[in-house]
Amino acid sequence: MTGAVIDGPAPVDHIIYSLSEVQHQTMGLREGTGSDELPTRIVVRGCGMALDGGTIHLSATDEAGRQVSFMLATSSPSASMRVAGRLYFDGELVPMRSEREIRILKLLSEATVEAPHLRPSVQGARRAVIGRDIKDLLDQTPEENCRTFIRKIVESVQSESYLRLVTDDEKALVEEANRDEWDRSSGKKKRRSWNRDR
Repeated sequence: MTGAVIDGPAPVDHIIYSLSEVQHQTMGLREGTGSDELPTRIVVRGCGMALDGGTIHLSATDEAGRQVSFMLATSSPSASMRVAGRLYFDGELVPMRSEREIRILKLLSEATVEAPHLRPSVQGARRAVIGRDIKDLLDQTPEENCRTFIRKIVESVQSESYLRLVTDDEKALVEEANRDEWDRSSGKKKRRSWNRDR
């Protein structure tokens, strides 16, 4: 991912197409509610890409008008606490190849996009751009960019290469599930760890 320089008093860190309230929700990792409940449908209202290697942010509202956020973290090394390259929903890591991941990808694939238009002063600003990928984003409408980002998120998460991003905790859960399955199929009773010291 290459950078972009926009003429102005300060460097631009993100390419954002949203109103200020939506922008705040898009760029920030909101604290998760801990609930497993997911919306039944969403309207994507804002999107952005950070110049940290390509972290993608989407801001949306659900059928009840509540704000929800999606983020695909950059695969580049980062000082943040996020898992590189992974999908987040409302600030929480989405378990890999889970039912929750399937439902979130379905939400994104079926999402309506209603991104606000840029102010004329922003659209017409002089700029020097380095990188074809950045240029393409700046030349597209906010709605087109949101659709592009949705497609990138879905394709990335569904790819085989995404499997390499599994966390150690997820590996441990899979191994545990496989052991449990082996114990059931072999007829052996698994000894529970909390009995070991008794």
